[in-house]
Formats: sequence, C-alpha cells, structure tokens
Amino acid sequence: MTFVAVTGPVGSGKTSLLSQLVQWAKSNERRVDGFLALPIDRIQAQRGANRYDLLWVATEEQRPYARRSNSLQPPYEFDSETAREVGQWAAALATAPPLGALVLDEFGPMEAAGDGHARHWDALRQANAEVMVIAVRDSYLDAVQNRLGIQFDVIVDAVSKDALARLKNVCLHHADWTIIGAFGAAAGGFEAFVGSALHAAQIPFRGLFLSSVQSVVMMYAGERIQQQSRVVGVPLISAGLKAFSPMGNRLRPMLAISTQGIFFGAAVAFLGWNVFGLIVGGWLVGAWAATLGILFQYLFIGGDLLLAYDTILQWLIRELNLGSVTSVTLLLLWATAWGCFSAGVTLLAWIHRQHSSERIIAFIRRSAQRSRLSQQGHTKHHAVRDGLRDVLRPHFWIPIVLVALVLLASGTTWEHIFWIAFRALTIGWVLFALARMIDPHAIALWLHRKGHWGPAMAFRKAMERTKS
Repeated sequence: MTFVAVTGPVGSGKTSLLSQLVQWAKSNERRVDGFLALPIDRIQAQRGANRYDLLWVATEEQRPYARRSNSLQPPYEFDSETAREVGQWAAALATAPPLGALVLDEFGPMEAAGDGHARHWDALRQANAEVMVIAVRDSYLDAVQNRLGIQFDVIVDAVSKDALARLKNVCLHHADWTIIGAFGAAAGGFEAFVGSALHAAQIPFRGLFLSSVQSVVMMYAGERIQQQSRVVGVPLISAGLKAFSPMGNRLRPMLAISTQGIFFGAAVAFLGWNVFGLIVGGWLVGAWAATLGILFQYLFIGGDLLLAYDTILQWLIRELNLGSVTSVTLLLLWATAWGCFSAGVTLLAWIHRQHSSERIIAFIRRSAQRSRLSQQGHTKHHAVRDGLRDVLRPHFWIPIVLVALVLLASGTTWEHIFWIAFRALTIGWVLFALARMIDPHAIALWLHRKGHWGPAMAFRKAMERTKS
C-alpha cells in the first residue's frame, strides 16, 4: 500500500481535492472507498466549520459526525453512533474486495494524540487497497506520522496547481512500481543467494548464467507493467540489495547488474517492447557480462594486461598456426558469443512466456527466499576493514598472478611486477571499501526527498521483502 498525505491548513481545500479524486476514480471505474468530512456552515475560511458530516464515498451516504461546542477542547462534540459505524466499517475493510484507493478525511490534533480516526488505524492498515490518501493538517504532519508509525510515500500540498494531477499519477502508476519492487526483491535475493554461492565457488561461466537470468527476469517484469521503460528499476533495485550480500565483494556484481539493466532498458526504449528489442536487450546484457571482467582486470592491472594477452595470443598463433588474429578480434568474438547465448535464452523465454513464466519466477522467488538479508549499514571503519578482506581473497589475485607469470616469462622485471601488485591492491581496496559504504536505505530516502515516490516505494518494499 502506498501512503499519500494531502496537506494544508483548515479551509485550504483538502476535502474538495479528495472529492475530485473520488469522482475521477469512479468515472474511470476504479473501486474507491473511505469518507469525506464535509464542512457545514463554515463562517470563516481558515476556521473550522460549525458542523461536520461524514460522507461515505462508496455509498454516498451522509451522516452527522461533529458539532462545534466551544466549551470542549478540541471544540467539537462527536456523534457516538457515527463513530461506532466508522469502527465497524474499518474492521470490515480487510475482507472487502480490493480497492484502487482508500480516502480518509481528515487527520489532525486528535489523531496526532491517538484519538479520533487513529483509534481505527490498525484496522485501516489491513485494508486491501493499492493507495491510501489521507488529508492531514500541515501543522500536525510529523506528529501524525509518528503516531501512525508510517512515513508518507507522497506528500501533496492541497493548494498546489498540480495537486489533483499528482494524486491521479499515484493511483495510475502505483501498480507498476509495486511489481518492480517485487521483481527487484526476487532478483536481488536470487543474486545474493545463488550468485554469491557461485562466485564463492568460482563456478565457470557464472556471469553468463546470472546475466541470462537477469535478462529473463526483466522481460517477465516488463510484461506485467504498463510503462515498460520502468523495467530498468528491477536491476537497479537488485544491484542495491547486493549491498546486503553476506558473501564476497560487491563491487563487480553491483556494477554488472545495474549496467546490464541500463543496456536492456535502453534497447527496449529505442526499439520498442517487441521481440527485436528484447533480443537486442538480451544480447547487450550477455555481451556486457563477458567484457566486464576484462575491464575490471584492466582497471586493476593497467596496460600490462593487454601486453600479457598479446604475448599469450602470439604464442597460440605460432603453435596453432591461427594466422592474423588480434586480441580485439578475440574479445569481440567472446562478447558476441555471450551476447548470443543471453539473447537466445531471452527469446526462448519470450516464446514460452505463456506457459513457463510463472514457474520460472516462482523458482527465482523460492531461491531468493532462502537468503534473508541482514540490512545493517557499514560504518567507514568496517567498510575499510571489509574492503581489505575483499582484496585479499585468493580469487582476486589469481588473474593478477597469471598475468605476472606471463610478463616474467617475457622478460619483465620483478620491480615492475611489484608495482602491478601494489596498483591492484590499492585500487581494489579503495573501490571495494567504497562499495561497502553504499547504503540502500540512504538511497531510498534520497529518492523520497527528491520526489521520486515510485522508485523510492519500490526500493523500500523490496528491502522489506528481503529483510532477515
């Protein structure tokens, strides 16, 4: 459920805005329920009305709710029968048919103190609704959030010109971001459990397998959302969840997952959500997975990596009589082969999507559920310490040692080999420590502050699904 606050002082138009949202939802055949607090006999614009009636938006039944009495504090006497009906209605929401939106009007000083509508909050939270829209007096926003134990996903100022448009946008696109969060959680948990195990065991072609799975997951996710361009959110969430992975270094898989997702998203954005766009997207995912390892080794070792490759290649040419073959040619063939495999897997999944999609996604989710991620952030001290542990792992040094042996055989000095090792140690330590400092919680909060409610909600829901 997405929580939306419509804020403003007394008389700012919060109820009118909610009424417009209700009428729009009904005209678009979206199920909506809740109540509006209709002001009756309001004398001053910025002052509470003399009487409030509750209007049930589903049935349009209107009941008296509160009457001003200056001898009371707050200055209203509430109708006990209507209050009882609110409680009964709230208790029935959990078993009622699904709702597109649930509107509640309004939460103020009484709710901030735990009284009024807040007394029914436990029942209201159990409602089967996609979006809950609550009118909240702006001066009580923080107090209401603390009392309810939630952080509003979207906050809309009732007097802003685009207030209604923003509310419609949340209702229209909530389902997309919910699906993206669910698939991101599944992909992230799968990567954390299966991917980490494969990396720890140094299984050959693990990158090809994981990248092909990611391409298939993005394809299935895109089939379920309205705006397929948003599918890039699935790998970005998965990469963020990799920061919680209990095994191995995180830098390479995080970079691989996020970049592959961007390539896939770019392909379907330019070519369309069709078989051609999906094939190209799958190919780019596999090709990037093939070249990323080489790019990382170049980052750690530098130009000496190419020298070592050329030395080995020249030896193979002489021994096998291969003719004029260059390192670039071999790299292109390698990337093309991986890309074709990933594209083929994606195409096969696309062809059989009607029959196999649910089974494959269920398998990925079951695998992901075996990995409950401990979502504890890293301090700088722990990040530096664990980054050093990452760089001291044997599999980090295996390719560097192999390059060093090739260079020594070709006449490179031990002094130069020392500087290669020092460069790899230094760069690796810094990058691995920085990767350990990434805090997905901070990313979700940053997205929320910047107004990107959809990605922030999807990221937060994904973290909740994978929490240990």
